[in-house]
Amino acid sequence: MKKLPAILFLFVLCFSAKGQSVHEVKTKLSDYQGKIAYWDVHRYDSTVVDGEDSLDKVNNDLANYLVKTFTNNKSTLTADFQKTVNTISIISDDYKLRLFSWDTRMGGTMRLYSDMAQYQTYNGSKVVDMKDTSVEGDYGSDYRSITIIHTKSGKTVYLVKDYSIVSTKDRAESITAYVIENDLLKKFGLFHTKTKVLNSIGYGYDAFASAYKLKDKDIPTIHLNKDKQKLYIPIVGGPTGEDVTEKFLVYVFDGNNYVFDKNAK
Repeated sequence: MKKLPAILFLFVLCFSAKGQSVHEVKTKLSDYQGKIAYWDVHRYDSTVVDGEDSLDKVNNDLANYLVKTFTNNKSTLTADFQKTVNTISIISDDYKLRLFSWDTRMGGTMRLYSDMAQYQTYNGSKVVDMKDTSVEGDYGSDYRSITIIHTKSGKTVYLVKDYSIVSTKDRAESITAYVIENDLLKKFGLFHTKTKVLNSIGYGYDAFASAYKLKDKDIPTIHLNKDKQKLYIPIVGGPTGEDVTEKFLVYVFDGNNYVFDKNAK
């Protein structure tokens, strides 16, 4: 995974985005981020009219601009982006999948993110909204990494790790498998439990309780071992039932799927 921080400043000067120069794209994106920051500060200001609506609008405008500018523009997949305070962009090692996420500032202690993906198609690239409309209360997340897995059956699978701030103390983490097939970015059933096949595995936990219990240790997270043959999912439990423990559920890669193995370490 190559984490290419965010979307405001493009280092590669060799592409033209829908007739716009690189400088024009940089300026436009910077303007959207500036407006998000402005309306975040002023949305409850009694001297400002429709501050909340204006914040919502500028987030929608930014999403629409990404779709318009990066759709069918394959060269932008290889462009580097610099990190900003409010936007993250990560790119897969094969430069076929890029994920955008930014804090919309529409939430309070629960962070509300906009999540979008740009992926390679036969004729260029597509940009899509990643929000899962089938899940009630999908408030988006902060993308952390993309890892590529190649299966024996010939599939290229993208493992996307994300993180959410649900409240002051509550956090959530998940890993989701995607494939690009027939010009579509689709979730893929890669994780086999004892009873079902999943395209995503996630868990929620109390960050305060977990940090207190583990003291100076880092809170365990979802991770793969170095050769990507084992996937580790932290077990949540402890006195409160919401503590991240130092124990893991282990899924072993059999060449095509990650299969739960109670004996693996």
